Amino acid sequence: MKKRLNILMYSDSSFPFNVGGISHLTYFLPRFLAKKGHHVEIIFKIDPSISLKKVQKHIEENKIKKLKINPIIDTSLDKWRNPIRLAIFRTIKLFFKQIKPILSRNYDILHFKTTGLSEFFFLYPLLAKLRGRKTVLSCYDYNLIGCKNFLKGGPFYNATDAERNKLFKFLIYLSIIAFKVSWKFYNLKTIYSSTLQKIIKKEKLSEKNVKVIPFGIDLSLFKDVPKINLEGDPSILFVGLYSKIKGTDIALKAFKRIEQKIPTAKMYLIGSESDVDVSNLIKRLKIKNLKDFGELSHEKTLSYIKGADFCILPYRSKSFGVTLFEALAAGKPVIAPDVGDFKEVIKDNINGVLVSLNPDEIGKRIVELWENEELRTRIAVNSKEVIKKYEWSAIADEYIRCYYQILNLKNEARTNSIQ
Repeated sequence: MKKRLNILMYSDSSFPFNVGGISHLTYFLPRFLAKKGHHVEIIFKIDPSISLKKVQKHIEENKIKKLKINPIIDTSLDKWRNPIRLAIFRTIKLFFKQIKPILSRNYDILHFKTTGLSEFFFLYPLLAKLRGRKTVLSCYDYNLIGCKNFLKGGPFYNATDAERNKLFKFLIYLSIIAFKVSWKFYNLKTIYSSTLQKIIKKEKLSEKNVKVIPFGIDLSLFKDVPKINLEGDPSILFVGLYSKIKGTDIALKAFKRIEQKIPTAKMYLIGSESDVDVSNLIKRLKIKNLKDFGELSHEKTLSYIKGADFCILPYRSKSFGVTLFEALAAGKPVIAPDVGDFKEVIKDNINGVLVSLNPDEIGKRIVELWENEELRTRIAVNSKEVIKKYEWSAIADEYIRCYYQILNLKNEARTNSIQ
């Protein structure tokens, strides 16, 4: 009889915690772990603007046996004049709420998807070690590379102008230090690509107990989600934060070139405002055929992905988000940068299109692909084939093997799925 594990997962994502990048790790992975017979508890934050009853209703509707979801209400920054001071107060408050399970309950594995200053997460593996617990960190390059990029004057997701002050930069420095200090306290560090592995080596972080485990995708979602056809010949979809790091400005400039060549083309945006003023840029570029959906539910987003002709992901970051997997699963030609993680998944003109971040080149490649129906069809078939190895059930099995290994349960590590 294989040992059923008790796993506690920490997420810094807010409700609904199922949309965007690594948030999928703490939404889908626990569900597949629980379906395989393990006991899993997730601790995550709730934005104070969201009703706790709404969250609890959502939890009940998505209830899975052996999975416990533990929401913690966050503190609002809206009514405070100094958001930095409140952020420090909020961090301390959340810290004391979130360490209770570590101190008072018995778990085999504590699994984190973040580290650093946020809620003093850098202290969690140390506390867990003092309690004799095994810890896992799923590392996202945002933790370290995003901070360094900001200090060099680059984009930093949705940091506001008010936050870009000396105190904020000082906290970023501290966050980098905290990340590097806490790194050595984890029994296992999982990263999602070999590109990130190279970054870790470059940053002179210990490569001991580091394993590459990619993100996953729940392919069953696509069976139930209806397809919503988007108007336009072709229809081009961008999903993500309207930010420089996501290349929203590049996508709009590329579409302007496409619109000039193909007047029937239409572009669609799904996401939320960050450091790119989309409305102003659209006016400046004089783009005509564009619709901005704003933020949508995950289900609705999937429906539009299924109904688009192309998905464009011109990220300035070398790391991709889960939108790439979703577009591939839908059999859509993905236009992505010829760098980093994208090159590990996409093969040019085989299961996608790899480009530079030059809007002219992107526009030209999309026009060429639209005029080549045979190539589009071949890419669609190959896209659906390549994504199969990233199914969440297989990814969950890989995590379970790793859990058993750090617990020195060798037999279970060989055959991990509980029957």
